[in-house]
Amino acid sequence: MEYLWKSSLVLILFYSVYKLFLERETFFQSIRGYLLIGVVSSIAIPLIVIKKYVQLDSTPGIIEGFISTQASESAANSALSLSDVLMWIYFSGLVIFSIRFIVQLYYLVFFLKRQPKKRENGYFMILNSKDAAPFSFFNYIVYPDRFFETSEREQILTHEKTHADHLHSADVLLTEILCVFQWFNPVAWLYQKEVQKNLEYIADEASTSVSSNRSSYEYLLLKTIQPEYKMALTSNFYNSLIKKRIQMLQQKKSNNFMYLKFALILPLLITFIFSFNTKVVAQQPKTSDIEVQIDEEVE
Repeated sequence: MEYLWKSSLVLILFYSVYKLFLERETFFQSIRGYLLIGVVSSIAIPLIVIKKYVQLDSTPGIIEGFISTQASESAANSALSLSDVLMWIYFSGLVIFSIRFIVQLYYLVFFLKRQPKKRENGYFMILNSKDAAPFSFFNYIVYPDRFFETSEREQILTHEKTHADHLHSADVLLTEILCVFQWFNPVAWLYQKEVQKNLEYIADEASTSVSSNRSSYEYLLLKTIQPEYKMALTSNFYNSLIKKRIQMLQQKKSNNFMYLKFALILPLLITFIFSFNTKVVAQQPKTSDIEVQIDEEVE
């Protein structure tokens, strides 16, 4: 359980810095890297242990206190502790959310495999006749065949190809797995949404960079509210953050000086490591042999 709360706390630190200082910035690719580092750090940093060695004072008071502590710990471990109950609750939730993830992944793969598709420049293009959201999963792209003009369809495909080219589906899967293991942590679910939102910003930026008319793309986003359904574990062109995406398209480009904000996480991580990842190791004092040399005077 110690590992879990430490991992959760690291994720909370990354999320807090993002929400306070980085959410409004427009260097989306760098923010993507920051958010991914946050996930990796939440896994790795709790495993770091800084050992602090101290000499054990073998006075009677210290020894008696040590024996008393050991006895109380043994008594506590003999009964069902609160940590045992929490562990059972955690693993129950882990099983439930793991099954949920596996079912979603199976349904998505099954859907993609059974659909007729054509290979086009490394992408598997699937034409969807239903009123469903365009989406991509790695190099599989599902797009609509109606409701949109040719130019609009090209913008949608550019958006989804950006997701495919940059392997955004890997980010989605990684954060989904994070939520499986930290299902009890509400920040993990919020973090997942921020990752997906930033991926949409990246794809939106790519789509507008190839279009001479940004306002037409903004109109397209408004036009696509809201399809009948969308697939889980995918990068969707439609989502509930249309207004936010339009605002970010109109946002002024961040100054390079703003990159310094990424460094704000470093003192927090250092403080965390030295506050929670320090282990005191007691050592017995070393006894030194004193060699006594007796000089005999020979008469």
